[in-house]
Amino acid sequence: RHSPGLKLSWLGAGVGEPLPCIFLVMWPSDLPPCFHLVLSPAPKQGIAGRAVLLHGWNQSHKCWMRTAAMLRDRLHFEVLLLDFYSHGDSPSLVPSERHCSETLCRQVRALIERVGWQDEKLTLAGCSLGGSVALHYFTTWPHQVAKLLLIGTSGLPEASWVPSEIVGRAARVLLGRAPQVDISVKGECRASDWSLPDVICTSLLRRLSARVHFVRTTPDYRVPSNIVDRLCEAKIGITVVSAGLDVIHTPQHHVWSQIPGVRIIHYPWWDHIMLCCLISRLMLWQDPSIWHHSLPSKL
Repeated sequence: RHSPGLKLSWLGAGVGEPLPCIFLVMWPSDLPPCFHLVLSPAPKQGIAGRAVLLHGWNQSHKCWMRTAAMLRDRLHFEVLLLDFYSHGDSPSLVPSERHCSETLCRQVRALIERVGWQDEKLTLAGCSLGGSVALHYFTTWPHQVAKLLLIGTSGLPEASWVPSEIVGRAARVLLGRAPQVDISVKGECRASDWSLPDVICTSLLRRLSARVHFVRTTPDYRVPSNIVDRLCEAKIGITVVSAGLDVIHTPQHHVWSQIPGVRIIHYPWWDHIMLCCLISRLMLWQDPSIWHHSLPSKL
């Protein structure tokens, strides 16, 4: 049985419906089913907003679970969680070369359409790789993003000595460059009754290969080079959370501070791993202005 307010959802299983209930849904024909779930407040509380929480490389939706529950219970948000392809309970893509941040953005968009939020103003939150996916989503559908929360985010170029830049160069030499993916072009969709249990489990070797393919475009993950200019023009609420000891995706406050009204929360003695793995310790739900569209971010 599902706990109140928790809607488990697999492609092919209705949101909030018992899992054996299978019906047809529209889904991109070139993408397999993936794991996702929606947390909803109790009906009597109403829905104050909707948020999509995106995890980082080598993580899963579980890194956001406590934060998502708090957003539901305290701020009355409806929250979408998911596992990126080749992470958590979602399958890997075939061939492995398809794994890139743009494909993950397509995955996020397909899920947003699946749960019926495509016309909503959303709060997008992402850590590390998830931050780049959120930025890709913003650049493609800017009018559907009301707030951005970026934690230890990637998406900006780094100096040549930064480990993520070195790893990215090495991955490109070893595996070649990632194929170009046009996020804005909506691929063919079809009515599907697939469900996640129907997906054949991929081998550990294939999942490891997929993870390595993701880092071919690190550290900026091909986020447009004019992303800061676009964010300045959009005038949306933006919160950046950084760590002083982060040498994977460095804080780069001099870049983010160019955005009017941006809020920067800095933890000088944390590193990248701590920031991504201890999201619940940040207790970000305590500041509603980070999440609610109608509230300006506190400076």
